[in-house]
Amino acid sequence: MQRINTHALYQLGKHIEPIGRIDEDNAVYEDVLWVLMNARMQVNQLLSNETLPVKTCRKAASEFITKIDAIVPAELQEAVKQDNKSKVDWWEIRQMKQAATKFETVLAEELAISDTYSITQKGAYSTTELIANAEVVFPLEVRRKLPPRAVQDIREAGKCLAFETPTAAAFHIVRAIESVILVYYSKVMGEPPSNRMRNWGVYVNKMRDSGNADVKILDFFIHIKDNYRNPVSHPEAVLTVDEVLVLLAVAVGAISQMAAEL
Repeated sequence: MQRINTHALYQLGKHIEPIGRIDEDNAVYEDVLWVLMNARMQVNQLLSNETLPVKTCRKAASEFITKIDAIVPAELQEAVKQDNKSKVDWWEIRQMKQAATKFETVLAEELAISDTYSITQKGAYSTTELIANAEVVFPLEVRRKLPPRAVQDIREAGKCLAFETPTAAAFHIVRAIESVILVYYSKVMGEPPSNRMRNWGVYVNKMRDSGNADVKILDFFIHIKDNYRNPVSHPEAVLTVDEVLVLLAVAVGAISQMAAEL
């Protein structure tokens, strides 16, 4: 996934538009020099843009550049050595303008069907943060205590939520909670749980029997297990974005409570 700089398309249009105003019959080299150089630079940047790759318009773009090269040399040093007061042949200007029009037409058709999408904001969460570093939903002190696996799952959950795959987001959120539960269990019990007891109910019962865990946290675990974790684990579970937003808020509360004890 890469961010698209949409301003680049604005710059492209900004520097191609003046070409249409060039007077074919009275064009002087110094008047068209920077107009054509800027337009050529923007088209070349479009062709080399890996985040918004174009295909259909490449031929038209190359033809447009060729017509510009016929008027203004591609090399800057050579271009500025030309006679600034010399008149440019009208037919060269016309051919170049026709090539520009053809390029714009083909580009417009390609952009109309290009794979570019707008991501709607989910709740109060910033789309950028959900995609790049969703763990910022936790307070700084909590983030410092999160195990790496929990951070990774929260990040994956943020991406899934941003791109509207809520059931997958819920799966990662539950995994993040469990990662922190394992750390909390080790803190309470003095040792990590056995690989044979990968069960939230067993975790809670053992911690409750130890008398070393906060009862409110344990009760919260049971609530999450019964109302979120178990339903999410069901193969037929399909969650909505709104339901996952609630689950994320629950996770922030549960993980924050555990982090305060770590």
